[in-house]
Amino acid sequence: MAALVSPGASVTIIDQSTYLPTAVGTIPFILFASSENKMYNNAIAPGTTKANAGKVYGIAVNVI
Repeated sequence: MAALVSPGASVTIIDQSTYLPTAVGTIPFILFASSENKMYNNAIAPGTTKANAGKVYGIAVNVI
């Protein structure tokens, strides 16, 4: 806590900052597909189907 005292005035500063905890090494990644029914490993990538158009489609990938 910091305190500043001047003639006739006293000011106290309290740091109330908050931070969100994240996992170490977490990197957000957002990919936008520009075409419908893109192929991936000889199959249609599920995030590119018409049913998922205009939605955020989450895919979790564990990288070691």
